[in-house]
Amino acid sequence: MPQPPGDYPDGQGNIRYWNGQYWTDKVRTPAGGYGHDPNVPSGSPPGEFWREGPPRTAPTAPDDSAVNPFPIVPAGGPGCIIGGFALVLLPRVLWWVYKQEIQAHRWELLVLLVVVTAVWAVRRITGRPRLVNRAVGAILWGVLLISTVGGFRSDNGSDSEPAPAPSYDVVAEARKVLVAAGKGDEDLCSEMPGELQGALQERTGYASCFGAFQEIARQIDAQELEQLKNVQVTVLGERDVKPCCAIFAEPRTYYRVRLGSNPLGWKEMEFSPGEEVAAVMSITW
Repeated sequence: MPQPPGDYPDGQGNIRYWNGQYWTDKVRTPAGGYGHDPNVPSGSPPGEFWREGPPRTAPTAPDDSAVNPFPIVPAGGPGCIIGGFALVLLPRVLWWVYKQEIQAHRWELLVLLVVVTAVWAVRRITGRPRLVNRAVGAILWGVLLISTVGGFRSDNGSDSEPAPAPSYDVVAEARKVLVAAGKGDEDLCSEMPGELQGALQERTGYASCFGAFQEIARQIDAQELEQLKNVQVTVLGERDVKPCCAIFAEPRTYYRVRLGSNPLGWKEMEFSPGEEVAAVMSITW
């Protein structure tokens, strides 16, 4: 067991400091301090761990936590995060680059495809290539064919450009809403504001929006439904409304129209066309 650091008799009549590996030139003085004696002995202290006073321990490294208040990040943490992002984003980036390249060189790919096909046909006629060569050739030819077709498909905008926004015939859509109301379509209540539902209930005397439209349907006959299909509609304007509590949702466009004389008695209406049912925001009688 090595002798721990401390003050020990050095065999020369001094109490000398041993640093744990060898003697130093520091010796104790009668006053309790340290002096220097260049006559440093060799060897080690006696086997008995004799000390005068408390043991002197080797200096320890400073506590980094007192100097640096920030927590120590485990080794490899940032690398794992960056690696995760790379695994997710790298395939997308490579796919985008691939699509750009095949689109930019689609004609060169077409010429190369024709040449490769002709060479392959000639080799098939003149001789029998090995099975491995045929398999590798078929794979390369398939990749070339897919890249060529993909380059021309990307050129027509089917992959690279978003589909155009649907265009609405506001007049025709407004007439569809009127006809749906005349038939008592209860689905109109699904996106109707509560204030407007209350106004409909008050005018029809029913306690629910569904009952209000059922009453409207009872009052409209087949001839009046035909009138609703041809009501004069004048577009007054439009506005975009952001859906409530939908951060990433696209705004919805509402159209305000003035209506000619009709069996419903509606003078103006604000609505947004929908794939299944329109959303009616307001009605003026």
